[in-house]
Amino acid sequence: MLGTLRVLLLAPMLGATGAVAVELPVMLAISWIACRRLVAAFAVPDGTTARAVMGGTGFALLVFAESLLGALAFGRPLVAQVAEFGTAHGALGLGGQIAFGLMPLVEQVEHNLDTAERLGPGWKLQVSTAMPIPPCLIRLERYR
Repeated sequence: MLGTLRVLLLAPMLGATGAVAVELPVMLAISWIACRRLVAAFAVPDGTTARAVMGGTGFALLVFAESLLGALAFGRPLVAQVAEFGTAHGALGLGGQIAFGLMPLVEQVEHNLDTAERLGPGWKLQVSTAMPIPPCLIRLERYR
């Protein structure tokens, strides 16, 4: 639905790249909420493998659904759809799709930080990470 609004309302006003730039944060926020709920609802195990499988499956299904919709609903050959990734708006959209696929792994890092923050003081452990964490992914101010 947001894609339709992007194409019909935003793109004529902002251009293709501007429209994707406006839509992308909304889609990623919705996807983040859905990711957290799905991890809980399906009791996805902790660990990189399970979360990577979840994210990879979600990414593959998303790309497949978009390719199928492009071909069947809009008559766009797969070659044309792949070529669009070379444009600014296509690259931005692909970046959003990749971020979507990585969300279960980011959720895992946040879960681990929450657990360490909760259990660390009881064991008199100070928790730190050498992994750079972009503040746009996890609100770091929650941690000491």
